[in-house]
Amino acid sequence: MSKKFYYVLLFVICCITVGAEPLVRIPRITEEKAKELAASDFFCEEAWQGAAVITTFTSCTGLGKIAEPTAFYLFHDGKNLRAAAYCSERDFANVMAFDRKSDDDLTLDESVQIVFGLDGKFGTKFTMGGYDGAYAELGKCAHTYEMTVNFAGASNRRYDETPLENSKFDYTVVPAENGWAVLFSIPFSTVGYDWRSNPLTYFNLFRFYRGERYGWHLPSFGGYSQLPMAKAEFLDFEQNSEATVEELTEYTAPAAANTAIPQIGRTDIEYYPATAEIAAEFKSGWQGADIVLTVNGKNVSDKGSRYWPTRLVIPVDSPAGTKLSAVLTCNGQVVQRKEFAAKAPATWKTGTAIEYLDDKVPYPWSSPVF
Repeated sequence: MSKKFYYVLLFVICCITVGAEPLVRIPRITEEKAKELAASDFFCEEAWQGAAVITTFTSCTGLGKIAEPTAFYLFHDGKNLRAAAYCSERDFANVMAFDRKSDDDLTLDESVQIVFGLDGKFGTKFTMGGYDGAYAELGKCAHTYEMTVNFAGASNRRYDETPLENSKFDYTVVPAENGWAVLFSIPFSTVGYDWRSNPLTYFNLFRFYRGERYGWHLPSFGGYSQLPMAKAEFLDFEQNSEATVEELTEYTAPAAANTAIPQIGRTDIEYYPATAEIAAEFKSGWQGADIVLTVNGKNVSDKGSRYWPTRLVIPVDSPAGTKLSAVLTCNGQVVQRKEFAAKAPATWKTGTAIEYLDDKVPYPWSSPVF
């Protein structure tokens, strides 16, 4: 083999390896078995023997693998995806979830999510018709359906990140040994998928834990980048022995945090003359961290008990030109310091300012009454 040919072959192999998405093969069960699983009021791993099992969940922000063991058990009955999302939990006191509306963001809470992705070929098939086996390949993922359930039992379904009015899938939040679980029954029709026409589809799994997204396939995500997608293949009875099974990992305690200065994420102190306020925004995420914003001797604090962006605000009523010294500290250590000069906007104490502060938007125009 020539050296030139060797390097070309190595390059091709590397390209194929790097670009490959993981694949989960999901076995088929009878409708009777599916009903039995759905009727359970407690997650029992033995009941899901033979299922495809996914246990690898990592963050794309440098936190690595999730600390708590997490596993999705997957079956299908020919009409529905039957899944159990098991979430180990050693500290229920820090599990935060709310009974949210269908258009709220459930990923702010402790929650789990199953995502189906469809390519353009599926859309063409459903619109124009077709025949079995006509779409054996997958094109680029064009649309996604996200099915999310939080610990409090709230759910929603999103199409391309747009909330839909009805979830249109069944689920139950149940207790489990050393944790909790969600039992899913997702009709294929809910996500516009026909597994017999093409057993292969885009697919991904997520757990939202302590304000962080952990995914089965999550090489990167954020900004304008598209949600990463892996793939799923739905098997028929005679193929069930090919089901994907990963081993459930043991609990790994998170690395000890620096209690002197917890990493509270990006901070931003800003001065708002129109509302006469100085505000500090940050992501707390550290239980018990004493975070304090001080402006010229006045202060307000937060104990870092939440897992989403937090905002501390101090009113400032100082004459124009007054020096305003703002300091944000965490456990007594300075995180950020900024100085501002107080100023009164041109519209201060005028009708425009009052309307802005009190009404936020002007009243709509209406024709005068004579």
